[in-house]
Amino acid sequence: MSIQQLPAIREQFNANLRMSLQQEGSLLSKLVQNEMMEHEVEHFTTLGTAEALQRPHVDAAGQPVAFGADNVGYNIADQVAIRQIPLERRQLNAQMIYWNACLDRGDNLNMLIDPKSKYVKLAANAMGRDWDRKIIAAFARTVPGKRVNAAQDGLEQTYPFLTVSNIVHLIGSLGNAPLAVGAADGNGELAQPATSVIMPGDDVDAQGVNRAASKLTVKKLTAARQRLKRTYPSQREKFYLLCTVEQITDLLEDPHVTSIDYNTVRALVSGDVDTFMGFTFILTDLLPARIGLAAAALGNLNPLYVFRDCYAFAESAMTFGRVKGAFITKIDELPLNHYAYSIYVSDSVGAVRMEDKGVVCIKCATPYVAADHAGLPLLAANAADGDACNNAARALFA
Repeated sequence: MSIQQLPAIREQFNANLRMSLQQEGSLLSKLVQNEMMEHEVEHFTTLGTAEALQRPHVDAAGQPVAFGADNVGYNIADQVAIRQIPLERRQLNAQMIYWNACLDRGDNLNMLIDPKSKYVKLAANAMGRDWDRKIIAAFARTVPGKRVNAAQDGLEQTYPFLTVSNIVHLIGSLGNAPLAVGAADGNGELAQPATSVIMPGDDVDAQGVNRAASKLTVKKLTAARQRLKRTYPSQREKFYLLCTVEQITDLLEDPHVTSIDYNTVRALVSGDVDTFMGFTFILTDLLPARIGLAAAALGNLNPLYVFRDCYAFAESAMTFGRVKGAFITKIDELPLNHYAYSIYVSDSVGAVRMEDKGVVCIKCATPYVAADHAGLPLLAANAADGDACNNAARALFA
C-alpha cells in the first residue's frame, strides 16, 4: 500500500503592520515659539526698542553747553522727554484640521492584530506634517495686525515679508537682475518663487558659473547669516535652515563644507550636513517649489528645472499656536456602516511670523527630475513670468 502525501498549502501573515515611508510628525513645531490659544483668533504683542537719552548740560546762565566744559551742571527745570515705546500686535489665525479613516469590522476580524493603534499613529504623523505646512506658509505670508498709537487705539496694520532685504536671490551678486517677487495668492502667500533672471545665454563659461550659483552655496548661507546676525547679535539665538536633500547634495560639492580644513564636521564621511555656519539644517520635502518650463516654440514645453524656496530663520521669529481644548481623538462605531470603526483626530492650529527680519528666504534651483518633481505645480508658460522662466531655463540648464 502506497501512501501519497500532498504538499501542504500555507499562507503565513506577519503579525505587524508596516507603515509606508513618511515624515513622522512635525519637525518645525519644536523649533519655534509655542503658544496655547483661548480662541482661534488671537493677537500677540511685540514691544519695540528705545535707546537711552542724554540729559543736557547747562552753564551758570542756564544756556546749553557741550559735555566736559567748565562750570557746567544740570538744569533742574529740564523735563523728562515724553516717549511711547512702539507696540505691534500681530494676528494669529488658527484653523481646524482633522484626519479620519474607517476600518470595516469584517476586515478587522480577518487580521491577526488590531490595527487601530497604527491608525492613530498614522493620524499623528499626518497632523504633524500639516503643522509644518502651516509654519512654512507663515514664513513669507503678509501678517495682519494692529499698531498701537499714542491714544492707545488699535490702528489696522499689515506686516509684509521683507522682499527687498530678506531674500537671497537665485544668482547671488553676479551682476544679474534680482528676482522679482512672486504675486501673492488668495491666502496672502507668495504664489511662486521669483523667476526674472537675466544672464548671457551664449557664454558657456558664464552659464556654468550661473548654474553653480543657482544652487544652495556657502555664499548664500553667508548672506543669510549676515542678515540674521545683524538682527540677532546675541549668541543665545538659535538659527535653522529649512531645505531639501537636493540642497544638501549641492553643498556636499563645496570643499568649504566637506574639507576638514574648513569644517570639523566630516560631511562626506556621514554623507550629510547637519550643522554649518551657525545653522542647524532641517530637511523636508514640504517647501514651496515650482517647475520651470522652457519652450523652443509655443506649445513645445519641456520641464527643465525646479525653483525652491529655502528658509533661514531664528527660533524666536516664528510663533506656532494651538487652541486649548481643540485636540480630540475618537474611535467610534458607525451603526449605519455595519458598525465599522471610525478613527477621527482633530486640532486647531496656526502660525505667524513675529519678527520680519528673523526670516530670510534663499532662492535655489535644481535640474528637473521626473521621478522626484513630477507632482510639483508648473510655472506659467505663456505669461510674462513664464517668458522669464524660459530665459532662465535656457541659460541655466539648456
